[in-house]
Amino acid sequence: MYNGKCLRIELSMTWGDSHYLGMTGLEVVGKEGDSLPLDLTMVNASPRDLNDLPEYGQDTRTLDKLIDGHNITTEDQHMWLIPFFCGQHHTLTVNFDKAQTVAGLRIWNYNKTPEDSYRGVKVIHVSLDDTLISPAEGFLIRKGPGNCHFDFAQEILFIDFLQNPTTGLVNSKTTSEDLVYTLKAGSKRQEQPSMDYEAPIMPCGFIFQLQLLTTWGDPYYIGMNGLEFYDQNDEKIPLSDNSILPTM
Repeated sequence: MYNGKCLRIELSMTWGDSHYLGMTGLEVVGKEGDSLPLDLTMVNASPRDLNDLPEYGQDTRTLDKLIDGHNITTEDQHMWLIPFFCGQHHTLTVNFDKAQTVAGLRIWNYNKTPEDSYRGVKVIHVSLDDTLISPAEGFLIRKGPGNCHFDFAQEILFIDFLQNPTTGLVNSKTTSEDLVYTLKAGSKRQEQPSMDYEAPIMPCGFIFQLQLLTTWGDPYYIGMNGLEFYDQNDEKIPLSDNSILPTM
């Protein structure tokens, strides 16, 4: 964990939008896993919001929306949006009244619609009192789903990156899009993939989808007893109830 007063977050890339960058919510995680109290007097940004542009003046997607607590939403009046200029600095700064122990961040990315989710931040670089916390390539931030059917918060714990700098980072040679796989039980032939791509030996992504196509004979119900994921080091990836979303 890190201790300091000035937390600086450099927003380096979007998920594809070349004009705007935004987020829905931000929390700073303390040493007990709780959210450290934030108010607008402690938070600053450059650019501050869209109203920095001459053609704007009354846009509601202001900095206070980043810490208003309305994070699981598709309503853009609860989101923060700034102009984005590739290659320039886009910075969020949190100044605490006294030194705080900071364990990580929770981020809800821009989430208005699936199309507007490309305005979300993709890579951030984090420092505390001028001590760099993030790896050289930065932290990769998951793109928002464009809906609010589940809590899409991403928690970044700094200790995870101290122990294993590659944990949670997408290899630069791997596609940044989420990978979708089809799992078919009891089939006499191999099921063809639902997307036209060559599956990597060790897939990397944020969202993995298992399509349960057939049962072993029951025409009405389908079920499983358990599901586990393992990383490249053969270590089990922790899953919570919020990690798994059944869909029809």
